[in-house]
Amino acid sequence: MKIMLVYLKKHSIDKIELLSWISVVLILWGGYCTSVDIIPLNKWLLLFGSFGWTIVGLAWKKSSIWAFNLITAVFYINGLYNDFF
Repeated sequence: MKIMLVYLKKHSIDKIELLSWISVVLILWGGYCTSVDIIPLNKWLLLFGSFGWTIVGLAWKKSSIWAFNLITAVFYINGLYNDFF
């Protein structure tokens, strides 16, 4: 964590770029959790990652990014709903 903070101080990364990288990490961990059947943590990680990419897509004005991730976030919400109800 300390290495990441030092890197951020030396290299000016804006908030949207940081959000995109955090979202990538969340989606990767969500994919890993899916592969080893850690449920429902996988859906939570994928949901937050997709929601983060939705925000990034809106900030970058890329409709393909935000639309895809918004739809997948809805899918994950549906899956979580089915897990709990």
